[in-house]
Amino acid sequence: MTVALAMIVKDEEAHLPFAIGTASDLVDEVWVIDTGSTDRTVEIAKQLGANVATVPWQGFGHARTAALRISRKNDWTLMLDADMTVDYHPDLKDWLENDPDPDVTAWQVNVADGNISYRLPLLTRGHLDWHYNGTTHEFLEPLGKQRPILGLTINHHPT
Repeated sequence: MTVALAMIVKDEEAHLPFAIGTASDLVDEVWVIDTGSTDRTVEIAKQLGANVATVPWQGFGHARTAALRISRKNDWTLMLDADMTVDYHPDLKDWLENDPDPDVTAWQVNVADGNISYRLPLLTRGHLDWHYNGTTHEFLEPLGKQRPILGLTINHHPT
């Protein structure tokens, strides 16, 4: 059972090490999808051991769809932005390995954003043909069953 971290980025050299660092113990590989950085984002991603792919900017939905397709060989993909960090879930891989609900195709992760929190399907099965709709305020086209996952929280640190 493998888990990938997928991130879409542009000019995120300052945030990338922290974001990847909070997820690195939970994942088997990291994919950074760069959409046109002009700073050291790509160089830093490679130094951190990430796989880097470049996707021309055509909106958030296009970039996130590309990220999921690139990381598809993994059993699961965790989607983060560079300004997000993971509250550690020490047993995530074991929990997924034991397949608590084999019909779930996406786990809805709690996102803490200042004084509000909400759930997004950020942990998705890798073998499915996922698609994000929208250039901004994009949303994941539902495929199958989604459920909330407990014990995994993503913190959003908007700049």
